[in-house]
Amino acid sequence: MQAGIAAPASAFRPPAVPLITHNPYFSVWSMADRLTDEPTKHWTGSAQPLCGLVRIDGRTYRCCGNEPANVPALDQPALEVRPTQTIYRFQAEGVGLTLTFTSPLLPDDLDVLARPVTYLTWEVRALDGRGRRVA
Repeated sequence: MQAGIAAPASAFRPPAVPLITHNPYFSVWSMADRLTDEPTKHWTGSAQPLCGLVRIDGRTYRCCGNEPANVPALDQPALEVRPTQTIYRFQAEGVGLTLTFTSPLLPDDLDVLARPVTYLTWEVRALDGRGRRVA
C-alpha cells in the first residue's frame, strides 16, 4: 500500500469486536471473524456466551454465538465498528437483519457514562420484497 493511502473500510477487522463495554470488569467481546463462529468472551478470554436466534418463516437461524450447533448460522456480509456502536448485518431467506450494539460511553455526560447499559437494536427488512414472518 502506498504511503498516504488508507486501506478500504471493508478490509478493517479488529482482533476483538466490542459488544458490551462498560469497564475492564464488565465487557463482552467477539474475537471471531463472524459473530456466529465462537462464543463471545470477556477481554481476558473467559467465556461470556451470548446466544441470538431468529426465526424466519418458521426456520430458526443463529445470529450470535455458536450454540446450538445444530442451528444454521445466518450469512454475515458486513461488520462496522464505530466509537460507541458495533453493527452486524446478516441475511438469509430473503431477509436482512441488522444488530446494533450501542454502549453510550459519552465522556461529556457522566450520568450516561455511569450507566452500565448496552442497547441492542434489531432491524429486520425484506430483501426480496415479499412478506416474511420473523420472530
